[in-house]
Amino acid sequence: MVDIGSLDRVGAALVADLDPRHGQYVPEPGAAVTLHGPGGEVVEFGDMRFRLSEGQTLEQSQIISINENQKRSIACSLVLLDETLCLLEDYARGREIHSVLYEECNRLTDRQRKNLLAEIGRVRVLMRQMKGELELPTRVTNVGKRIWGHSAVFQDVVAEMESKTLRGYGQVAPGLAAYLDPKAKMLLDCLQTITSIVGGANENG
Repeated sequence: MVDIGSLDRVGAALVADLDPRHGQYVPEPGAAVTLHGPGGEVVEFGDMRFRLSEGQTLEQSQIISINENQKRSIACSLVLLDETLCLLEDYARGREIHSVLYEECNRLTDRQRKNLLAEIGRVRVLMRQMKGELELPTRVTNVGKRIWGHSAVFQDVVAEMESKTLRGYGQVAPGLAAYLDPKAKMLLDCLQTITSIVGGANENG
């Protein structure tokens, strides 16, 4: 509990009582309040927590009980959502890939792009609030490791193109085998080179 004298001012919207026995503030549970107090503090009132934000405003929130397993589960879900938002933001900003066998067709209108960016922003505000209130960790992705992982996985995928594997789908003509096997070998060599390029980043974490 904190003595009322330690606060500069109490917002007019406060729904609370001053405990005459101890001269302490006792907020009504669930009250939507804003207190203005000294900087750099987290003030607690019973089961209420007031965390300092910009402008030296202490915002009220319930102290939330959560175990580490629950925290990891929530963080995992929100990390996946956050990663997806990054992709959606790219599309809203005009991403349209034209590669060899993979292309994207981005026909979003200006209005759709604007609305998408606005909604993505609202989702991130909510996630940022949850991160702070639940003290969720930030997941940092090592790009080198990610490239290495994708390249390693696709070595198995490319190997499926070899004639010995294609026989599972029917008789492979000699001409097709002579064409595919060298090409598959070249692709595998390229992927192995990619893994070696980022190998240092992978080893260094």
